[in-house]
Amino acid sequence: MISNLELLKQELIKDLLEKQESGFLKKQMWNY
Repeated sequence: MISNLELLKQELIKDLLEKQESGFLKKQMWNY
């Protein structure tokens, strides 16, 4: 069974990755 802490950590990591990706995509667009 996954603990609430593990679940929260996964959600935070996923959120961070999505933010990083969108930030990266914006940077890529500015380069063109």
